[in-house]
Formats: sequence, structure tokens, C-alpha cells
Amino acid sequence: MTEVTREHQRRRCVGRRLGHVTSAQYGRPVTTLGVRRIGTLFPVAVWAVWRLGHIAALVAFGGDPVDDSFRFDGAWMRSVLEGGYVLSDESYTVQQNVAFFPGLPYLTRPFAEVLGVDAGALVVANLAALATFCAVFAAVRAVSEEAVARRAVIALALWPGSIALWAFMSEGVFLAASGAAVWADSRRRPGLATFLAWCAGTFRAVGFMVGPALAVARVVRTRRVDGVAWAYAISGAASLATVSLLQHLAVGDGLAFSRSQEAWNRSVTFPGRGLVRAAREVVDELPHLRLELTMNLVSVAVVAAALVLATRHFGFRGAQGGALAVGWFAFVIPLCSDLVASQVRYMMGAWAATLVLALGMVRLRALWLIVATVGFVGTLFLLQRWANGDFVA
Repeated sequence: MTEVTREHQRRRCVGRRLGHVTSAQYGRPVTTLGVRRIGTLFPVAVWAVWRLGHIAALVAFGGDPVDDSFRFDGAWMRSVLEGGYVLSDESYTVQQNVAFFPGLPYLTRPFAEVLGVDAGALVVANLAALATFCAVFAAVRAVSEEAVARRAVIALALWPGSIALWAFMSEGVFLAASGAAVWADSRRRPGLATFLAWCAGTFRAVGFMVGPALAVARVVRTRRVDGVAWAYAISGAASLATVSLLQHLAVGDGLAFSRSQEAWNRSVTFPGRGLVRAAREVVDELPHLRLELTMNLVSVAVVAAALVLATRHFGFRGAQGGALAVGWFAFVIPLCSDLVASQVRYMMGAWAATLVLALGMVRLRALWLIVATVGFVGTLFLLQRWANGDFVA
């Protein structure tokens, strides 16, 4: 064994102990948050440009930045915030606000008490979007290099489904909580990571699996089941218990959120079955192109490919294991439904896919043009539909 090889193995070992990863591209341990302050302004700047750009485009299409924040799921969330849960049909055959998780409206209530319902909701939604950019940046930088983290948040901003981040929907708070949980785990703060994983489960159903995903990654990485892994795993059950308790106290049914899904034509099925049906619908209607359904299918394909490449490149035993585990759970769970709608925004939950996309943007300048062009056109298409009141993603 040569001296160079010994030195290379020593640096890899040290990097793993410190929570670093070694980059074959740069030939040195990649800097993480362990040696950099989290107080960078880059994700804040990206958020500001992204938000102002969306406002400008929405207004140009005849929309209203305030009223349009409460379209679709945002209107249901607002109803929970303003009047609480209401179970008017115990047969669950009509759409009701009990289908939505309590985390976001309950988090918003203190702001609504001071600022009013609409103003409080807008403040929380936009702060959650800002927190999402910061959390994803911090999580990616913790397991990779800052150049990759910067491109990761740019890719997130260019993702067409990011329009849901400024609306009063659960996407923003869920991404912020899951990203921050991965960051806390990488920084060896298991108590904070457990709390954030619990929070994620109060925002969306896929959030139940953030803690268990971190537990799986930890067991694979350490090759043992310790107290931290158990705490991570239990956080998902704690989230479920919290949601059930709150809905039981509100309407007398702790599983109202689950029973209500039938009214939205959502039923649990084998992963991918809904995608096959949707693909057949697209093919059957050719040469007429169903743009939105096609966008949902393409978004699933892109994220799937990115996750596969990221898993092959990094593996689950490295520092990226937690992000990848959360990403895979966030990818698979939304596919366990016959309904393919909304996948373009659900796929943001698998933000770990930006690891490979960002690496590609670092190495291949041509990928910049592709990502920017596709993201820009897709975002304008969805914003126009949003402004016109047409169902979006």
C-alpha cells in the first residue's frame, strides 16, 4: 500500500467520524456545517428572488398574491384555522376539512390572534417557505459541499411545484421540518432531530415516516440499534397519536383524517398502480397532450432517477444516508394512491434528489440551462392556471 493510498484512507476515516464526506471530484474532505456558520444569506437571497418572481408572474397573469394564497388546499387549511374542524357528514362521502392535518393551522393560530386570520396565515406561509430554503440548504451543506447546497436550493426554487410553498398549504412547513431534522441528525443533535421529526408528522401523513427513515439510516450507518434510533422510530407513532388526539377532541373521531380521503377519491394501492393508469390516459388521448398530468408523471420520473443515482453515488452508510432515507419514503408514500394529481408538489418532499441534480449542475454547465428552462416554463404554466383558478398539480 502506497503512502498516498494510506493518506487517502486516513482522510476518508476522519471525514466520516466528523460527519464529512470525501468528494472524488474535489479530492478533499467536503466542508460541512461543522466548520461553517449556518447564518448564510444565500438561501435568503434565493427565497427573495423566487418569491418576488412568483408575485410578478402571478400579477401578470391577472392573479392576486393575497387571495390566491388560499386556493385549493389553502382554502381548507384556512377553514380549519378560522373555525376549527367541522365534521358535517359522518359517512365521509363529501369533502370536509377534517381531511387535513392540524399542524399548520394550529401553528398559525398565535399569529392569527395578533394579525388576523388572513395576515397571520400569509406570514406563516411565507416564513415557512423561507425556512424551507434555509433548511434544505443547511441539510445539503451538512452532508456535501456548499457549492452543491447552493445549487440545491436553486433547483428547489426552479421546481414548478414550488408555487405551493407560498400558499397556505402544508408543503412549506413539512419540507422545513424534514430538512431541519436531517440537519440536526447530521449535527449529532438527536433530541432536536426527534422533535422536528415529530413536527413533520403533524403537517402531513408522509411526515409520520421522517423519524423512522432517520432511524433506518442510523442503524445502517452505525450497524446497531441504540436509544437514538428508537427515539427516531417512535417519533412517527407520536405524531400519529398527536394528530389522532387533536381530531378526536375536535370531532370525536381520531381517524377522521384517514376516513375523509375517500371523498377525494384517494385509496391506498400498490405503489405505481396509479402511475400506470395515468400513463395510459395520456397515451389514449394523444395527439392531444394532457399537460398537467404529463407534468406529474415527468416529475415522478425525474425524482426517481435522481434518487437512484444519489443512492448509487453516496449509499446509505455515508453522511447522506438520512437525507436519502427520508427522500425515498417521501417519494414512495405519495405513489401508494390511485390518484396521480399533485405529484409535482408532493415530489418536493424527496428533496434529497437535489443532491445529484446539484452535483450535475456543478459539473455540467449545460445542465444549468436545461434545469432553468424547464423549471421556468413549467412554473409559468402552473402559475397561469393558478391565477385563472384552474386546479393546479
